[in-house]
Amino acid sequence: AEARDAGERWKLIGKVERVGEKVIASVQPTRLPVSHPLAAVNGATNALTFTTELLGDVTVIGPGAGRLETGYALVEDLLAIADNGF
Repeated sequence: AEARDAGERWKLIGKVERVGEKVIASVQPTRLPVSHPLAAVNGATNALTFTTELLGDVTVIGPGAGRLETGYALVEDLLAIADNGF
């Protein structure tokens, strides 16, 4: 309710950035302004925002596979790993 009253939405955001020679990655709940393109992403939709020197922030949004398809792919990958003796 606090985020909504502030004109924001909670989203689970994965972030990767280069800091010097290191690559730092995290996934955490983040409050985004409702005007941010990722704030409107729901359901089985994939979205990515990346920052460029020339264009600034660029957001790409498209259909995702969905819950069943993702679950099937995970099981298939696990079976392939087990079959290969990893």
